Amino acid sequence: MKSFKEILDAVKQFEPITFAVSSAESREALEAIYKASEIGIAKAVLLGNKKKIKEELTKCNIPLDYFPIEHFDGAGEKIAKRTVELIKEGKAEAILKGNIDTSVLLKAILNEKSFRTQRSMNVLGIVESSHYHKLLFISDAGFIIRPDLNQKIDIIHNAVDLLHKLGISNPKVAMVCAKEKVSEKMPDTLDAAELTKMNQEGSISGCLVEGPFGFDNAISKEAAKLKGLDNAVAGDADILVLPDLVSANVLYKSFGFLTDSKTAGYMVGSRVPVIITSRADSMDTKLNSIGLAAFMASVTQQ
Repeated sequence: MKSFKEILDAVKQFEPITFAVSSAESREALEAIYKASEIGIAKAVLLGNKKKIKEELTKCNIPLDYFPIEHFDGAGEKIAKRTVELIKEGKAEAILKGNIDTSVLLKAILNEKSFRTQRSMNVLGIVESSHYHKLLFISDAGFIIRPDLNQKIDIIHNAVDLLHKLGISNPKVAMVCAKEKVSEKMPDTLDAAELTKMNQEGSISGCLVEGPFGFDNAISKEAAKLKGLDNAVAGDADILVLPDLVSANVLYKSFGFLTDSKTAGYMVGSRVPVIITSRADSMDTKLNSIGLAAFMASVTQQ
């Protein structure tokens, strides 16, 4: 799949899944889940202050009785805990972050051992740009501050598993650093070389891993040619693994706020589909994220 439209169209073949919207006093989140419901890919339970939620529903011209609402006053910790409980009780199948603080919601998710896999959780930022020929996946855009080598292995595996489910059989993974040559002074280039070797030896499989790359020659064949990089990933990456959260987060948000690109955010490494987008993200970004989460939940259940 090369666009969010393809994902949204594909998920329509499945039954809609129910999202627990944590602190639903968010206009963009409500507009997105309402639109997702109207096109038949999602349902929702709204958690938060009922009065404030209804005020936002009114502003969005959404019928006040369209979604069930569970009322909460005060601290977000109670809402986060109830969000997790709804999943455990089978009353919801996915989580959509509303106006709740990310760290509060993540703490509740991490405390629930049944949500965990053997891998680290991390966040993929997904970009559809008119200047690139396919979807671009950026990691880790929101979770691991400074991933070590083992965490980078998890980041690769998590992203590759998702792309396989999107029909991309052998995704190309670019380890992005500040330069293309291995340098003892830049540990991330050493990790990139080691991960490339692990892929060549078969301990990281189902994808092609190359690096280190600069950002330019990971996504531009012309830049790769000028730098003398000649491999299958150069200028044609599906997945960009950045050295730390700051660089990945800034790159992902730059696409969303400084270009006409379409974006989405999705947590991987969890048994439950989780959308942790920024409160400042647009309705379209949240809708794209809902579509991806619904697709992932549906194909996993098959």
